[in-house]
Amino acid sequence: MPQRVTPAQAAQLLASPLKYILLDIDGVIWSGSHVIEGVPATLRYLRSQGKEVRFLSNNASLSRAQLQQSFAAKGIEGVQARECYNSAYAAALRLQQLLGTAAAPGEEPLVHGNVFVIGEQGLHDELQRVLAPGFITYGVELHDAEKAGGYDAELLGDAWRVPCLPAPLKRLVVCDGNTCRATQAGTDNEEKISLTDLNPVAVVAGLDKHFNGLKLAYASLTLQGPPKSSQKEGEPGKPTLFIATNEDPQLAVGNQGALLPGAGAMVSALRTSIGRAPDAVCGKPHVDLAKILFTAEQIQSPQTECIMIGDRLTTDVAFGNGAGCKTMLVLSGIEGLADVERAEAEGNTLMIPQYVADSLACFLPQ
Repeated sequence: MPQRVTPAQAAQLLASPLKYILLDIDGVIWSGSHVIEGVPATLRYLRSQGKEVRFLSNNASLSRAQLQQSFAAKGIEGVQARECYNSAYAAALRLQQLLGTAAAPGEEPLVHGNVFVIGEQGLHDELQRVLAPGFITYGVELHDAEKAGGYDAELLGDAWRVPCLPAPLKRLVVCDGNTCRATQAGTDNEEKISLTDLNPVAVVAGLDKHFNGLKLAYASLTLQGPPKSSQKEGEPGKPTLFIATNEDPQLAVGNQGALLPGAGAMVSALRTSIGRAPDAVCGKPHVDLAKILFTAEQIQSPQTECIMIGDRLTTDVAFGNGAGCKTMLVLSGIEGLADVERAEAEGNTLMIPQYVADSLACFLPQ
């Protein structure tokens, strides 16, 4: 059974060699637009005690810079973009790792290809950072399905050959053999493009507040690849990479903890439509995020140096345990003691935290 954190135990933890306080955001720092009571003061106190605070979020709708701005907008000062590690950032680095190539020795490897995105602008921003000049992310153009041409099944079935997608918001170079042309930025009165024109090398899927059937259809067609009849003789089909930012089923919002569909709902829809799992899942509880964090922060001993604090057993606690950190469940978010008891009854040790507290404010001296 996890230990219930007392003031003395909280003080003992802070007095230990513990250096990094790894924090989930939704359900730990805030719920929707509501900042959880005592959190800003706790963050200031932890920093005053020499602790390094890092924010680990599965929220891929914001870039790291936007996360920093979100903290400031909610009255939480002092958070730096470098302290934020989210699944949008992890997805970009995973894409770079899998498809990036360096133009010359010693240069940063970049992805030479376009990427189809189910997600918000923050995810586009992080992905664009690892693309070589001239390549784009595409998907914002489909936010309004009706404006983008609507769901015409017959036209969609021919999308690899027939120009039916809105022109990209960013300039795109389209090549056919030795002939190349550049589309103009913007969707108004511009010629449409086909999936062959876009030629995506990957689909990255995350939380998308503009998710619709048209995006799902085009993403599904992209991952299936062009029809065999359109491929040149003897040319093998080129697999398209499928990356999920995370698989969170729900997102808690508001003071009452209402649950809305999370990124997992969009990823599951795409997974069902194509009949295969993502090639990589970048958010908690998967260890990609831990590897990125430990490398960037030069963490040698997670068990001694780190404690992961979150409100979900399936993501935060499982992530922390899997990464070798100390773990704490706070009861200010989605899951509670009944969920811990269920995990214990099922023998699911990966989901059992070492500590339980009402909220992050347990660290404030009484």
